[in-house]
Amino acid sequence: MAIVTITSDLGKNNHIISLIKGALLHAEPKPVIIDISHEINSFDIIQAAFIVAQSWRAFPVGTIHIIVVNDLPEAHLDWLIMEREGHIFVMQNNGLSSLIFTDEQDIVYTLPVFGDPFFILPTLLRNIMYQLSMKKVLSEINDFKLTKEVIKRYKFQPISAGNRIRGSVLYIDSFDNVITNISKDLFESICNSRPFKIKMRSHLPLTEIYRNYSDAPLGEILCLFNSANLLEIAINMGKASTLFGLNPGEIIHIEFEEKN
Repeated sequence: MAIVTITSDLGKNNHIISLIKGALLHAEPKPVIIDISHEINSFDIIQAAFIVAQSWRAFPVGTIHIIVVNDLPEAHLDWLIMEREGHIFVMQNNGLSSLIFTDEQDIVYTLPVFGDPFFILPTLLRNIMYQLSMKKVLSEINDFKLTKEVIKRYKFQPISAGNRIRGSVLYIDSFDNVITNISKDLFESICNSRPFKIKMRSHLPLTEIYRNYSDAPLGEILCLFNSANLLEIAINMGKASTLFGLNPGEIIHIEFEEKN
């Protein structure tokens, strides 16, 4: 029995989700369908990539991950099918794959789309599920064609130079916590136990990393490395993004004290 996850920007009240699930359940054996999220901001492939990138490895090998988020105006984007560590990913050719995976995928298959992709989506995904249920190896599916024409997007990477790191806000979660693209490994490779200042806009710098949200007093701002090992700015039982006016793309600076 296959496990299928769905991530989309369709919202909870969109009937297209029911049409997609109904179409997928025509596959034999019937799959177990898991909603990762349907609350992705409209057309926000960066947010979709972040959520999928942080969650897909939690599922068993063999899981099929379907991502329905697009920000390109082209009416006839082909669908990509690729394998990564025993997982199958299905998404439009809009650059999303390059945002989920940091390294380039060598073997990618495509399934051409004829007709408006939004209206034929349930039928399209039903066909893909049927093909996947019939064959264990992607290369054996005649309808899937190898392609090298994969659209790539390039997300902003943190920059380190001397005693500084320049990163950015990557994502705002449902608790209004601010997640940056600065990893724990990068921070520790430069810090070497030195004092530091984390600066955002004109606010007072932050000078301490906490282990848990509750380690800071109630209502106080804090920084920690979250479960994805990314630097996060939060407020214990509060809303950091709203209070500090931080949005995706905002620049975050870290300055380390000079070595003696």
